[in-house]
Amino acid sequence: MLALDDWLDGANGASEDALKDLRSGGSTMDGMGGMGDMGGGNGGAPAETPQDIAYPLYLVNGKPADDPEELEVREGEKVRIRLINPSGATIYRVALAGHRMTVTHADGQPVEPVEVDVVRIGMGERYDVIVAADNPGTWQLAARIEGADDVARAIVRYEGTPRMRPPPTGARPSSRASSCSTRCSGPRPGRASPRR
Repeated sequence: MLALDDWLDGANGASEDALKDLRSGGSTMDGMGGMGDMGGGNGGAPAETPQDIAYPLYLVNGKPADDPEELEVREGEKVRIRLINPSGATIYRVALAGHRMTVTHADGQPVEPVEVDVVRIGMGERYDVIVAADNPGTWQLAARIEGADDVARAIVRYEGTPRMRPPPTGARPSSRASSCSTRCSGPRPGRASPRR
């Protein structure tokens, strides 16, 4: 299970100060006008929603991007990951470099499985995904913050892979999770490159 969260309390002032700033500035949160079109009706990907608050920290399982959560997997296994977004006001776009994810459940309910590169997860939502551990190495699972230039992340490390420093926190997932720019180490010699 990976819990994606925004964190404000005790960092850069009190959360009460942030609320005061939102109220005094005529925030788009008043009347829920900041919710955008919620992606409805256009049949395409939802537009990005700007952040109302610039959170100083975004966490995965309570850990910041510069000290990421690590998940160890074994080559050949199928890994189930439950993505949960308990954050107060953040939408994430989650991608696992070098791998595709198959969404099997949304908010605890089974869905027709669909293979994706990126999962968009809003506040209070949860998704179960299956990942085929078929591309050994050390990979970044990045949760890009919608409407901001920040990222929360975890590291997926195959059993037996040498410990390496994770990529810099500035490494961002592209629109496709399989982008080589987001992975920590490459495939084994003789293996195909990540799917595009």
